[in-house]
Amino acid sequence: MDWEDTPVLVTGGDGFIGSRLVTRLEELGADVTVASKSESGRGKFVRIDVTKRDSLDFEGQEVVFHLAGIADPRICEENPEQAFLINSYGTLNVMEECRRSNIERMVLSSSAHVYGAPERLPVAEDHPLRPTSTYGRSKVAAESICLSYGATVLRFFNVYGPGQRGNYLIPTILSKLEGGSITLRNLDSKRDFVYVDDVVDAMLLAVDSPGECFNIGSGRGSTPKEIAELLSNASGKHPKLVSLNKPDRIKELVADIGKAKRLLGWGPKVNLEDGLRMTYKGFE
Repeated sequence: MDWEDTPVLVTGGDGFIGSRLVTRLEELGADVTVASKSESGRGKFVRIDVTKRDSLDFEGQEVVFHLAGIADPRICEENPEQAFLINSYGTLNVMEECRRSNIERMVLSSSAHVYGAPERLPVAEDHPLRPTSTYGRSKVAAESICLSYGATVLRFFNVYGPGQRGNYLIPTILSKLEGGSITLRNLDSKRDFVYVDDVVDAMLLAVDSPGECFNIGSGRGSTPKEIAELLSNASGKHPKLVSLNKPDRIKELVADIGKAKRLLGWGPKVNLEDGLRMTYKGFE
């Protein structure tokens, strides 16, 4: 797609993934509007609350990337009502505004949490959706809504990169590298880590695949121990690793990215070692 002068709205465009997407779109010459509850101080901005339909006005937009929502599973678990209000009902409001504004290119950022405990690995898009968390359930509902409107759904696995904050594995390790030890929940569960710029590539390619779901990951599983060791090597700091030996509900979750490769021509470009090195440099 030619993005030059294309009107694009990004809900949650001030967040970790959204801000990288906005930067890339601006570099490609798109006419980008950031839609969020709080102004980030960059470019065109409109204040919205996805739970209030009258705060949404997408008139004149051609593409909508919907990233606004509660992304932290722990917060969702603590307040399920708010999780469904924002992640699910809020998504309905966004899709309805897209319909009223005659927008046909819409992309939802979803999550690998929709799968729950996998029956087989790697996990493909046709795997049953049996989420074990409130966050995952709210995303299943959001996906169902979006697909009924013809939107594209991207199921992100563990996205990481410079600027990531919050109670996630990589920011947690980075914040503790200066200390004598790093205590983690466990050292051996496996997750699929994908660099944020690769995710942005996928989002840009996905706008022309309406009604489709795609896994966006690396196709490779890595343990907390492996991640901590790579970050230690990148930083030159080698604190002791301590495990609480608390198993995760899901032992391993790795993406089958074959569909994205076939239909989008997409594949991750940044390997884990290089991605973690850039993430560390961005954290310093």
